[in-house]
Amino acid sequence: MERVRSSKDRRNYALELTTAGKRKLAEIGRVGAEHEKDICGVLSESERAELIATLRRLANDQGLIAGVHPGFRSLNRARGAEAS
Repeated sequence: MERVRSSKDRRNYALELTTAGKRKLAEIGRVGAEHEKDICGVLSESERAELIATLRRLANDQGLIAGVHPGFRSLNRARGAEAS
């Protein structure tokens, strides 16, 4: 990560991935896709779609937000308690 001035507001800074960070993120994406293929390879396309729909229902029921690790909910609660 590198700290750069925000292009929208020069008073602020933004964090951006370095070239090495972008390469690592791409590698992680490839590894994740391979892992998913290994795990779900036995499922047909319709079975995969059904699994995804079921997991989304469970996540919605639990109040999970797509793309956000559930551990951040408890982290935010802990930060709120510290501020009290």
